[in-house]
Amino acid sequence: MFRTRFGRYLPPVADTLPVTAPVRRSAAIDIARGLAVCAVVALHIVNGLAPLDLIPDGNRLAPAIVDIGLLRLPALALLLGLFIPGGVGKRGVGGYIYSRVLIVGYMYVIWSVIQGAIGVITSGVRNNKTGILDILTLWTPELQLWFLPYVVVASVLMAVLRPWRHPVLGTVVLVVFAAVAVLMWGRNFEIAGTYGLSLLFFSAIGATVGLRRMVTALERPTWLWVLFGVIGTAGFLVAVRWPHRPAVTGEGGVTTSVLVASLIATLLGIVALLAVSKLLSMIPRVSEALQLIGRHTLEIYVMHIVLYAGTRVVLLKAGIENFTVHMVVGMLAGVGIPILAAVLAPRWHLGWLFSPPAWLDRGLRRIGLRLGIGQGVAPEANKAEAATGSVAHDRGASVQVPALPEQRDRRADAREHV
Repeated sequence: MFRTRFGRYLPPVADTLPVTAPVRRSAAIDIARGLAVCAVVALHIVNGLAPLDLIPDGNRLAPAIVDIGLLRLPALALLLGLFIPGGVGKRGVGGYIYSRVLIVGYMYVIWSVIQGAIGVITSGVRNNKTGILDILTLWTPELQLWFLPYVVVASVLMAVLRPWRHPVLGTVVLVVFAAVAVLMWGRNFEIAGTYGLSLLFFSAIGATVGLRRMVTALERPTWLWVLFGVIGTAGFLVAVRWPHRPAVTGEGGVTTSVLVASLIATLLGIVALLAVSKLLSMIPRVSEALQLIGRHTLEIYVMHIVLYAGTRVVLLKAGIENFTVHMVVGMLAGVGIPILAAVLAPRWHLGWLFSPPAWLDRGLRRIGLRLGIGQGVAPEANKAEAATGSVAHDRGASVQVPALPEQRDRRADAREHV
């Protein structure tokens, strides 16, 4: 099992969550993550087809995907925040931060190199041109990979601030990050870790609410979530009729009216997403498929750009320019192949594609010990986990299963973030 040993990057805290009170696993939350990452893939397919003039006039699907894309990243950011209280409670502040930096930082470096190398090789047939020097400039995120440094920044800030500790503290944190969202909406700095700062507001909402409260809310009567879904969907459809802009565009600041419409549409859209996820969780086959996607958001997120770009080139070389075909094949490739890769990678000794190798963690721990950083955060969590043979579901819930191999456990740990 993968356990972090570093524990004194930050002072130990006494107000961690009890590890003996596991949170029930929620199918609706996995479904929400699955729907959000599908929206990411769909929007990138549309964005890839638009410059090639392959979207027919009068097509209604593409504009709908663009509108839904307004809430895809804020939803992922909020869902990320839900799991932070449980992660801090399990590992302590220092241990949680260490694991986030190690796992997500590793993924960022590995996939920046992989995606950059593929971009160089295929630059003659892709929309975006990539040079060799682009691979080395890790401080400048490669396309969608900017979200991984954002995950590190959001995780560190929420772990340090711990807005779930007290309602007053939570309110202050939300107000501060709401101000950040207002200032940074539509603005980005092209440096890893500073891209997407407007999303911190949504991660703060998730961290303040926490997985336990969200699971409890999702267990409310179905009719209540139907009502939430109707209100959220209706409000979203009205709000997107006004000029609006996604939180992360890099196009500069927005006017007050655009900002208000964008915030309202995004928040109501997330409510609608949760309501739809709750209802879909009641349909067995659909629920199982979407939960599978939701459990592999990390692999889908880092791989889908390369996969769809490849399928688009193949389809165009074959003379296929039909928008529907590109959407269907692109979604199957961008979602299905990463899930297959996640299953096969450990069997083919390619687990390093999705989680840091054990020797890297051991080496960093040895360096930490030599520097006198100390050992062990929340040792009671490790003891409880070893005694029960359980692993955390997204570091917030615990299910009784046999102990997983070290590499596989790290990969599961990473999936809570994207």
